[in-house]
Amino acid sequence: MEYHYDYHNDRDGAQPPRQSNTPQRTPNPNGQSNDFGAWLLIGIMFLVAWPVGLILLIKKLTDNPKTKRAAANTAAQVRSRAQQTRTQAQQSAPQTAPSVQQARPAQPKKQSAVQKVTQTPQPSAGGAKALKIVGIVLAALGGAALLNVAANDLGYAIQYGEWWYFLRQLFYPVGLLSGGLSLLIGSAVMKRKMRRYAKYLACAGTRDTIPLAHLMKAAEVGEANTPITGMVRHYARLVVFKQDATYSMSYSTLVTATDVTTAAFYVTPVNRQFGNKAPGQVDILENNPLTLDDQAVYRWRSVSTSGNITFDERNAERISNRVEVTLKGFDMAETRTFNRKSAQEYWWMYGDKALILNYGADAWYLYTGLSFRAMVEVGLETYGFRTDGGVVHLSRQYRNDDGKDINAYAATGSMDFDRDWVLKYSPLIFVAIQPESNARVHVTVETNRRSDYPEKIVSSGLTTFAHADFAHWSFGTNRKPQVRRVKMKVKKATFYKLVFKSKSASSTATVLETDVQLRYTGNVK
Repeated sequence: MEYHYDYHNDRDGAQPPRQSNTPQRTPNPNGQSNDFGAWLLIGIMFLVAWPVGLILLIKKLTDNPKTKRAAANTAAQVRSRAQQTRTQAQQSAPQTAPSVQQARPAQPKKQSAVQKVTQTPQPSAGGAKALKIVGIVLAALGGAALLNVAANDLGYAIQYGEWWYFLRQLFYPVGLLSGGLSLLIGSAVMKRKMRRYAKYLACAGTRDTIPLAHLMKAAEVGEANTPITGMVRHYARLVVFKQDATYSMSYSTLVTATDVTTAAFYVTPVNRQFGNKAPGQVDILENNPLTLDDQAVYRWRSVSTSGNITFDERNAERISNRVEVTLKGFDMAETRTFNRKSAQEYWWMYGDKALILNYGADAWYLYTGLSFRAMVEVGLETYGFRTDGGVVHLSRQYRNDDGKDINAYAATGSMDFDRDWVLKYSPLIFVAIQPESNARVHVTVETNRRSDYPEKIVSSGLTTFAHADFAHWSFGTNRKPQVRRVKMKVKKATFYKLVFKSKSASSTATVLETDVQLRYTGNVK
């Protein structure tokens, strides 16, 4: 029973009731700690139909998701107890007119019969010991009965082919053995929860708040003496990254032997091989965390129906195979990341380079000459902070790089058009380009036979005096995309690469689509 003293209404001169330092057991009106009826029903089901009893036992020993709803009340309870402790410490002088109130627990909702039977017992030392003793007894009986059946009836089943008779004899011994093993596993899990709670209690002490780093240390996330390089919230869990491992931390509640509900944090391993090598550079991209590990970018995704990232070899997906050579020049520990949402671009910055993933178009590109240490997005405007203290505004309205030409280069991979054993002949290329002021781009081709094909200019300009260049003046007024035909004879090529180039301080160019006309001429000799 708990007492609350209201020292704002001291009238009669009476002293508040003294409260013992010994933790008091809170009343349990629903009798949730008394599960005798539930255990009796499970035992009866084991005698009548042990598969049903085993299912009920597993559900009872498994954490019920509905019990996690009490997590929202845990912080309030802990704060209330801390406030009571501070109030008692402040009452050094005799007080008057006590206002004694008995704390009334909230009335829980009514539970169905199945929910009462399968309700998970609260972790306690006595409960874990009882589960272990009963589990050992049942497992011993089941094992002995199983060996007895195997010794007496196995030879008979082999000699006369009476396998159904043999399986019927095995039915109840297997049930006893399964029930005993389930209880032993439940006892081990309960002991583990109690040990973790003891570590949390020793770490937190009587403090109202505690840094998350101290909780991580108490929770023993991964190997000792290895730093945590990143943490990110993924739905209702916290994904914790180390240099060579990844863990998932979930929040729940735990009821001690004195019926005190307190916070509990459960840590489960996710991956023992991959983690994050860039400290503090973990971010969520389309509900999936992105990390840098061993010169590669990994996307962490859920492969379970729960939506959470769990222990599975498929959860770490390597998405940087196309830029593997570029990433080898990056120092993971010095790399900074930024998600430019307005352009659907994710940036990795190191030195004067910026590797960018356009996750809207599934395309990679590389910027040079951008020595950014950090970036920020204000509305739809993006700003970069250079190492020399300068601030740079990134916008498409600028046609140059602080007065200098922007040298752009884009190339496809070596395409074989799904037939690497066939020679190709291509006479034409069709390029779709967006009409813009002074829009022009140079197009060329490289093959496995030649790399000196001529560069052809593709342009589609508009009549405008904004960023006008009279050397390339255009009277065009059509703003719809235009397709230009480019004559480029390519003979006896096995692999085909398209190259686009643009170097200008006053124009832009947007290539929308490219089609290559080709035909097959024979097999490679």
